[in-house]
Amino acid sequence: MNQNSLNERKRNMSTFRTVAKNTLFLSTAQILNPVTSVLLISAIARMQGAEGLGQYSLVLAIFYMAVNLAGLGLNIPITRAVAIKKNKASDFLVVSSSVGLVSAFLSMVVVRILVFLLDYPLEIRSACNLLMWAVYPSLIIFFCEAIFLAFHRAHYVAGISVAENVCKVAIGFVLLGMGRSVFTLFFVILCLRFLACAAYLLLFRISIGPIVLRFDWAVFKELRHVSPVFTANLLMGALLVRVDIVLLSKFGTMAQVGIYSAALRFIRLAMIVPDNLLRAGLPAMSEMAQVGTDALKLLFLRSMRYMIIYGIGAALGIFLIAGFLIRLFYGDGLMEAVTPLQILALMMIPASLNPVLASLLFAANRQLLDFVANIAWGIFLLILCILLIPRWGSMGAAIALVASNAMLLWCLQTFVKKT
Repeated sequence: MNQNSLNERKRNMSTFRTVAKNTLFLSTAQILNPVTSVLLISAIARMQGAEGLGQYSLVLAIFYMAVNLAGLGLNIPITRAVAIKKNKASDFLVVSSSVGLVSAFLSMVVVRILVFLLDYPLEIRSACNLLMWAVYPSLIIFFCEAIFLAFHRAHYVAGISVAENVCKVAIGFVLLGMGRSVFTLFFVILCLRFLACAAYLLLFRISIGPIVLRFDWAVFKELRHVSPVFTANLLMGALLVRVDIVLLSKFGTMAQVGIYSAALRFIRLAMIVPDNLLRAGLPAMSEMAQVGTDALKLLFLRSMRYMIIYGIGAALGIFLIAGFLIRLFYGDGLMEAVTPLQILALMMIPASLNPVLASLLFAANRQLLDFVANIAWGIFLLILCILLIPRWGSMGAAIALVASNAMLLWCLQTFVKKT
């Protein structure tokens, strides 16, 4: 083996270790966050009942819909671009934050209109209006995270997110213990979002460099060139990724929303590893795509192999201990969530592979194919929710989510073979 081959092998191994380390940091943080959040959710369920949990879950779902809508899908192109041009980090942050001023305003307007048209009770509309003020600081956090990941600074992302979530849970326990309603928690979330935003900007200044307040038109044109597909993908996802909860709130009861949300939280917890593999692996895949395809293919195949094992293991484990999990965290009052959780456990197999397939398409600059796959997924999910939720409630929503993720896997796998 010649010296060049040895050097290339060392670089590849170093890249694999970096991706694994960043995945570990992100996954650890996002495992700790849902675990501590489940403690808060458990307190809400025990003190406020399924209806109170449903109200809390619905308002947060609407808030994250607004944040995703305002983000325009720019986090992925920012990570990919900064991974290649690290000297432009400040320019990408300033340009994306400037664009975010407009997108955040439009997102707030759209979501408020949606909430009004859905004719939710006054207390839910008031909570949504309050949380809308957290959209813009959440956007800045969104863009800072994308840049930190490009610099392989996943430990900063992990540290701030854990600190913010621990504060939310601790303050939430105090407020619930004082007999306050779940709606007081949304003011806490608003304040913590601004504090987290300030922490991200401070760490950016310390670890990456000064933030120069200039609008780089070349950067703007680059984002404008790649953003239509990412933005369209994100807009569709922002409107449809929570469609199961929204339709369940209209065709079912708020208690069914609480039952379904309680089950879904364990699936989101299990999805942390594959989701963070995408976030941590995208910068490395983007860099490899600029050099050659051999290293990129090796990283992709290793990731797929690990995620197949992980997905099957997670599905089997959740299915077998679903009753234990629900009783442990929520008590006997929410045992109706066991069957939806067992159905949702099947989603772990396709959902663990989808992020790896999508990351390869992004790195190869074939994001249009991912967009087409997500259009098919969104339409299929919407149709299934409309057909199944009125008849089977939370179980219908679970079946729709599992089937749509399986269909998405088939689409992405077909497109990757053509790449």
